[in-house]
Amino acid sequence: MYKKILLIFALFILVNINFASSEFKKNETESANLKSLYASYLMKNNNNTKYNNNDNSNNTNIYNDSVTKNKSKNKNELTVGIIGGGIAGLYAGMLFIKSMIFDDLGIDYTILEANKERVGGRVYTHKFDDHKYSYTDLGAMRIPLTPLMDRIVSNQNYSLFSKLAKGGYQIPTVPFLISVNNEISYYNGIRVLKGSPVLNPSDPFNYSDSNNGGPGKGIPDEYANRTVDSLILPVFYQFINNLTVDFYNGFKQMLKYDSYSARDYLKTFHNYPNSVIEYIENLSTISGRLDQTSITELLMSVFDFSGEKFVCVEGGTGLIVKSMSQIIKKKVEMGSFVTKISKSFDKKNNEIDGLNVEVVRDSNFGGSDTEILKFKHVISTTTLPALQRIDTSDLKLPLKLKVAIRSLKYTGAIKLAINFKYRWWEDSEFMSGKPIRGGSSNTDLLLRQVVYPSYGINNGTKGVSGVLLASYSGGLESIRISSMIGKKDKERKLLNIVLRDLAEIHNVDLKKLKNLYKDHFFQSWDNDEFSSGAFALFSTSQYTELFPSTGQSHVDGRFHLSGELTSVHHAWMIGGLNSAYRSVDLILKNEGFEDLRIKLRNNWGTIEQAEYPSLDWYKYDSDINHYKLY
Repeated sequence: MYKKILLIFALFILVNINFASSEFKKNETESANLKSLYASYLMKNNNNTKYNNNDNSNNTNIYNDSVTKNKSKNKNELTVGIIGGGIAGLYAGMLFIKSMIFDDLGIDYTILEANKERVGGRVYTHKFDDHKYSYTDLGAMRIPLTPLMDRIVSNQNYSLFSKLAKGGYQIPTVPFLISVNNEISYYNGIRVLKGSPVLNPSDPFNYSDSNNGGPGKGIPDEYANRTVDSLILPVFYQFINNLTVDFYNGFKQMLKYDSYSARDYLKTFHNYPNSVIEYIENLSTISGRLDQTSITELLMSVFDFSGEKFVCVEGGTGLIVKSMSQIIKKKVEMGSFVTKISKSFDKKNNEIDGLNVEVVRDSNFGGSDTEILKFKHVISTTTLPALQRIDTSDLKLPLKLKVAIRSLKYTGAIKLAINFKYRWWEDSEFMSGKPIRGGSSNTDLLLRQVVYPSYGINNGTKGVSGVLLASYSGGLESIRISSMIGKKDKERKLLNIVLRDLAEIHNVDLKKLKNLYKDHFFQSWDNDEFSSGAFALFSTSQYTELFPSTGQSHVDGRFHLSGELTSVHHAWMIGGLNSAYRSVDLILKNEGFEDLRIKLRNNWGTIEQAEYPSLDWYKYDSDINHYKLY
């Protein structure tokens, strides 16, 4: 009964809390997803007529960006350079193409991808062999079935899956099982199985002062006797209630706390002792993150994970980006390292007429050959750490954006996948009558979270490839484990630790487990040279002060940023898609191609107004030497 009550921090864990309770009824006109509420807020408080399929008005520059002066005479003159072949870059390419399948924008573009081996960025499926189920998703691995995700998977004709199916690429899905019977919570040396009796329901893992030698030795009894959800849900309830009663003022009130870390908020406004906050953090498998994450980011992250049903791609999410790369008109230029972006000028009137992109091809590193490509517009879909390595000094970017590129926070994550001879965790005999089919187990051991595959479950046990995500963790564990990934001798040591902990968590014989081992693949997103981080996870005040600059056009309206960090939907594929849509739309807007903007909406739907961060949430008040909300 205690399994997953702790997993409220949505992006870091695999269980959502259902906020639909009798106390807080969902407003029929507002989505339960906070990002949709956020979009509604911006739409209500932006002096702008919302664009839709029947509205091509362009009376006001609502985006607080620069407008292109030296416009293209027609769309045939318009060229776009897309830096990065992840899901955002590929999606932008799909929006631009014109083919017999998609009669869309028909704009020339080039996708430059630094990785010479694969597209997809943080959408990454590793296959161990040719067996149907011998794979694991090292990046994005699940999709909640909520209206928020309609742009990815839905019956809408503009959804990505619908578009791919129309082009001949079906994306098969199966249910992603969030929580199942017999999955394990292993803390403080105590093993609790979901669906089985708990020896001490009031303190299942013996964390209380009473069980640790007296006051100050553990957690105050009045807290240890409460479940983690009962400690955390009140934190969310006040915001949910305020949003339901009066969304405008409720949202403003939430943003006022953006300067607080989650830990500071719990201490300051709920008087939780440090020991209790550590308890919450420990059972939520996110060591160190409550210090690093703003309460605003935490709330938004939880709501993005609010679906009751999830799916995963049978064959791995890599199938999505592989299909996208095959359907777009122009092939991705692999092994293309962008080293510099600079302005290009029309010599006649000395006005900016485009941007120069300096590229070194992978085969030329160590040489002196640099290729310069000229585009009317550039969309950077790389992570900000990767963008920081590109020389953009000639662009004279606004200070806020330069600070954002340098300091907007990404979190790390590791995934340790092991290929066993068969699915021993689904074998009732091997698991002493307690098989686990789907779901995940949590622990305070180094592994933190074990994720069992939701695919291939009904295909027997012995004959199905035994790929297990033996560890999916972030926070401090990610940093510590990453130091052991990359070299064979280090990974051999790490492998022994992983097998040891798996045996301990599942109460199985270590020697038998070692005999079942075949191969492994360990991924650290901290150490990945192309991303240098797993996903955006903003710290205090970053949403209110730095985030808006990432979604606006710069440099005569020619330089645009996309990717999940520049969306309000951090860590999700939908963030990449929405941000790419926004960049394409801003290019068309800045060039004055209103007919193509209408076509974009007719063929690809619309996105939340929140994805156009134009609202000045905070303004600097010199009288109080601080930012305050307006």
